[in-house]
Amino acid sequence: MNQRKGMSLKKEKRVESHWENLLLWGPIYMVKAKYRYKSDHPLDLNFDVDDVIDVLGIENDDWWNGSIAATGTFGSFPRCFVEEFQAEGEPFQDKINSILNKIGTPKNPLIPKLPPRNNLKQRISSSNSTNGSNEDITDDVKENNVEDCASIKKLSRYSRTLSGNPEAENEDKTRTNFRRNSKLQKIEKKNPLRKRSVVVDDDFQGPLELAEVDFDIVDEHARKAPKQEESSIQRLSRYLTSEWTHPIYQLRCIFTWVAHNIAYDVDAFYGGILKLLIQIMSKINPIPLLLLFLLGLIRNNSGKDILKSRKAVCAGYSELFHELAVSADLETWKITGNAKGAGYEPGDLVCGNSHPHAWNAVRVDSEYLLIDCTWGAGTVSNMKFNRGFNDFYFLVSPLRLIYTHFPENKQHQYITPTITNAEFNELPYLKSEWFSAGFNMVNYFPCVVEVDNDCFILEIEQTDLETDKFPSCSLEWKGQKIDTLVNRLGGVGPNGGRLYRIECGIPSGGGGKLSIYVFKSRDGGPFAAGFKVVNRGNGLNYTPLVKTYSTPFQFSLICPTQSTLKYKERTKFEIILFEQNVRQLPTLIVYSQGFKKKKTLDCDEIDRDGSVTFSGEMNLNELGEWILSYTLPDQNMFHHIAAYQCQ
Repeated sequence: MNQRKGMSLKKEKRVESHWENLLLWGPIYMVKAKYRYKSDHPLDLNFDVDDVIDVLGIENDDWWNGSIAATGTFGSFPRCFVEEFQAEGEPFQDKINSILNKIGTPKNPLIPKLPPRNNLKQRISSSNSTNGSNEDITDDVKENNVEDCASIKKLSRYSRTLSGNPEAENEDKTRTNFRRNSKLQKIEKKNPLRKRSVVVDDDFQGPLELAEVDFDIVDEHARKAPKQEESSIQRLSRYLTSEWTHPIYQLRCIFTWVAHNIAYDVDAFYGGILKLLIQIMSKINPIPLLLLFLLGLIRNNSGKDILKSRKAVCAGYSELFHELAVSADLETWKITGNAKGAGYEPGDLVCGNSHPHAWNAVRVDSEYLLIDCTWGAGTVSNMKFNRGFNDFYFLVSPLRLIYTHFPENKQHQYITPTITNAEFNELPYLKSEWFSAGFNMVNYFPCVVEVDNDCFILEIEQTDLETDKFPSCSLEWKGQKIDTLVNRLGGVGPNGGRLYRIECGIPSGGGGKLSIYVFKSRDGGPFAAGFKVVNRGNGLNYTPLVKTYSTPFQFSLICPTQSTLKYKERTKFEIILFEQNVRQLPTLIVYSQGFKKKKTLDCDEIDRDGSVTFSGEMNLNELGEWILSYTLPDQNMFHHIAAYQCQ
């Protein structure tokens, strides 16, 4: 227990201890290039086969630093591209192991573990990035000519998809034109947050990096609060805060306890809607006001009552957190306003008291941060509370929470300059899962997207390179679920992250809902973002896209991307798999119904970044369903990647 009091948040000291032994300069060894390595990033070392490299530093077991004396160049390079060249003294692998052991893994839970080389902070935006798009980074490029974006050029491998067959070539050109013409809807609106910044005090020294803080001990202490310590606000507050000296831990312990112990009062929430209706009716007839008391819809939201009932709506969560924090002399206050919560749909107008909500603000180290215990406790769906701890809503940056929370008092936005209610409604509907997955929009789109060519394409960059999460998508259109195509793109985004393209064909004019999910496995994942899509076209340019399935690998389906294939036509199938182990590649097969016809795709290109291209051509001499599938090494079962119909 006493060790906890000694905990502190010394960010500068942590960073220094984290990196001071990372690069051990001075020639360590000499290696020779086995393969040619070519990288677009200025911090990397490019070399050709047989180049001799002086190893000067080791970042981790996979990435090293070195220089080429002949050219005078220096940079980082992947270890797997080189081989032992010269042994001097200590054996090569022993020397490398000794360096890696010296770097070690920090034991202090407040110090983050060394990241893999592919998560270089210098290449990507901060983990605390507050923008839902990259517009401010590449705005000039996109505004003048979005086609010139490097990220789009990286994807296009159409020259390799043309088969030489005139008919197939024309089909490929048609598909290429469809994708390029529909690729970039004109961006008429800019992100209202692009030139906003957070409000801080004069003595502010830098933002808190919560990703570096291990709250496991604090959370465990909160979850194990004894019953006798929960008898009053003062006693519970003392239990939750007295073990810690820094306000970050005190606030966290209160947040965790409230989120774990208070259930959302669904009856009161939906009763509140009834209350609003009765109040409107009461302007005509005062008798319905009596019904509020008879139905028990007017409830006391004091911390004492909530502590006893263990139920609350948002105002109660905010009040209880506030009372517990104030009892510990922590600087916090309550905020009321509107939020895009339960019942909200992209495109809904949020104003007045249409979506009332309450949350909290705190000031820590001259920085204003936000806390929402209600959303941190779980979600409400189908008139039921689903408990689920979400610590994204603990000390959220104002530039992130503003996507869903709009305070009644504009000063409580804690961004400068503040945004208007109209600008808030224009912002895309981005949930915590969007930010937690490290997603950003390459091209900014508002909450309501208008297109006129029967297609909508959204490109996403994922700057968190350590996560195994990936985006998925669905389009609801006039009661139908329309197949969408999510492709991983080659190359890197504006911030050095992974690129994905979401492509949606739209069958008619009108409006629909595009939902983006964060998947971690083939079993699905939570909702992350939503847009209302309005198509001014008439559906004549609509091309149904192929139905794809979740796989254990990320891919880019080059062709065919349309769902319907032509009978007796020679067709080329091409797909790129990313981050593959070249020694354990899956087998890819295209087959007709009942395996009457089948074709194993050839592995015709392996890139240095681990991406592998498979392709093959065949005549579609069977009507009905054709499946692009894969089987993993040592397995005999085929799994779907994409399903086509041959007509």
